[in-house]
Amino acid sequence: MRGAHSSFTCFRIRSLDWSRGRATARAASHARSNAAREALLRAYAGDRVGLCLFLAALMLDADADLRALHPAEPPAPAELFRRFLRWASRPHRAPPSW
Repeated sequence: MRGAHSSFTCFRIRSLDWSRGRATARAASHARSNAAREALLRAYAGDRVGLCLFLAALMLDADADLRALHPAEPPAPAELFRRFLRWASRPHRAPPSW
């Protein structure tokens, strides 16, 4: 499972139109991550603990991959938490309808 995620991500980023610059790549990446988050929230509706456990497993895989790729610069645990778990650890509430 480790290699599949990283190679797919690299392929998608390389396929973007780089002539428009990095802002285009960042916006496309952000849109994909938001769509993926929404899909995960739907798939794990009512099971926030299950979602966090799934994401924690992915975070550990990413940590191992990053340490293998960059042994001199291991990833910061706080950064991994921010990228993988912070968004899912808080319940998403609909804004009040005033």
